Amino acid sequence: MPILTPNAFLTLPKPLKLLVPIHAPRQPALERWPSFKGVPMVTHQKARRILAKAKRAAKAIVRGDEILEFVEERKDQLVEAAMEDADTPPVAILGDPLHEEFGDDVLHLPVRQWIGSLVRALLAVEGFEVQDTGIRIVGNVMFKSGTTYERIHNPADEDDEDKILETAFAHLVSGLNFREQRSLRKVLDVEMS
Repeated sequence: MPILTPNAFLTLPKPLKLLVPIHAPRQPALERWPSFKGVPMVTHQKARRILAKAKRAAKAIVRGDEILEFVEERKDQLVEAAMEDADTPPVAILGDPLHEEFGDDVLHLPVRQWIGSLVRALLAVEGFEVQDTGIRIVGNVMFKSGTTYERIHNPADEDDEDKILETAFAHLVSGLNFREQRSLRKVLDVEMS
């Protein structure tokens, strides 16, 4: 058996290149699941993941667990603020109470950014999506700008069963290739006539 020296790997044959790549590139999620008729793509599962990430980040923040609990207790107020005033970021209602409760610990930029991402995650779980970013907040101790949100139009919330079926069918058909779509059309033409 030959003894391998430190330079022995230079003489070993190189592996052959594969004809097919090992990992095929993935399509972005928005291309795999296109939206139909204004139905946004923030799913409840994705919103939950965003919230879990924001909660994990609390461990890296000074008094993060306490701030997390404080903001979660005011979730209903954030939802009301997002629904009532579309021109004012909901994070504005947290500025003064947070500063009174936690003092200068919440004035650092990373803490304020984390609070903003936490608010975004909480509102995403409640069915909101970002409407506009960089909105100026005047007269707030903590926040100088923020994000406004709008309620997501979800056809599953409507009572109209035709719209629900239409959306479900559109999602089904979008997953078919051209040949399958053509075959489906022929079957439907035969059944409808």
